[in-house]
Amino acid sequence: MAKRILYLITSLMYVWTVCAQPDCFLTHYSSEDGLSQNTVMGILQDSRGNMWFSTWDGLNRFDGYTFKTYKARLGNQIALTNNRIDRMYEDRYGFLWLLTYDNRVYRFDPRTEIFEQVPSGNAGGSAATITSIKLLPGGVVWLLTEKEGAIRVVTSPDTYRLTTEWYAAETGLFPAVRVHEVYEDLSGHEWMLTDNGLGMLVSGRKTPVSFFTETAEKETKDGQPFYACLEQGDEILFGSENGRIWCYRKPTGKFSLFRLPGTSKIVSIKKLNEHEILIATATDGFYVYQFRTKTTKHYEASRLPDAPVHSVYVDKYSEVWFEQHIPGIVVHFNPQTQALKTETIAVEPTSTDRSRPAFHVHEDIHGMVWVHPYGGGFSYFDRKQNCLRPFYN
Repeated sequence: MAKRILYLITSLMYVWTVCAQPDCFLTHYSSEDGLSQNTVMGILQDSRGNMWFSTWDGLNRFDGYTFKTYKARLGNQIALTNNRIDRMYEDRYGFLWLLTYDNRVYRFDPRTEIFEQVPSGNAGGSAATITSIKLLPGGVVWLLTEKEGAIRVVTSPDTYRLTTEWYAAETGLFPAVRVHEVYEDLSGHEWMLTDNGLGMLVSGRKTPVSFFTETAEKETKDGQPFYACLEQGDEILFGSENGRIWCYRKPTGKFSLFRLPGTSKIVSIKKLNEHEILIATATDGFYVYQFRTKTTKHYEASRLPDAPVHSVYVDKYSEVWFEQHIPGIVVHFNPQTQALKTETIAVEPTSTDRSRPAFHVHEDIHGMVWVHPYGGGFSYFDRKQNCLRPFYN
């Protein structure tokens, strides 16, 4: 998320009281200290302990003492088409995957300091508008596009060479325009949740098995869209629209329908504990389903702020955090007490929605939950008092 000034917390000494601010030592780093630009979009600590900062003007590595900047300049060999890096991830082989402002993806090797565009300029999908990068547990990387399907990228564990396959209606590999999500199940199968059904890719096969899709020959796609999933025992639950959840039985390969009241799409399915799951919809509120009693409790949308729910985060204490794009507003839910609370955090004014910082939840190694509401207002969660407390530096 974009911030005008970067505050790097180099050491945290937690002294928590009911209303007290945590004691911290803060060191301020900016362009005066070697950072290439003060607007930081992402922070990552790699497997070697280095800190990486993606900014509006280049990638920065910080070793605890100095910054080293990587960006395209006249005369150098860095092949970035845009120096603004919006997203950054590390794969299992130590490569960094970068999504730039012009919707291109690059793989960066910190060992050789070489940038590689993915897909390469002569490969299928190289001109696609890529909107997100998904790293699966097995090492496969998926690049999701705006309206050109998805690109599957496999890294050779021996040579680190890349091979790509483009799954889209125009390539004939899958009749979808947009892939909303990808998921790798416990059996190693990869699932595509698309605007035109589901695709299941079995290991070693190029062509996925299709469910709920319409053929590419039809002018109008009537296949069901899918947005969220959860693997639970022998089942995988897939959330569609109009309150529909399709339950896939892994032993039989068959689907059954579980229907919720309402007409909204299901944006998230999360496990709360061994006996309950939470099902969140965009505009119909959310539901808590109990496996033992097979009952569902509905928390209506009127109990939430008047805005769609975009995503849900469940922390390790089962507190549920809802992402809604209202500046400074955060809703959280405790399934044990059934308390649903809306909080308002002060945010800095901004001139355009494009520059509003995104919603984010982070749990640190000490068990503290840090919440960044949409639009700003970085806070930590006081669990005893059930409230967010703004973090002022």
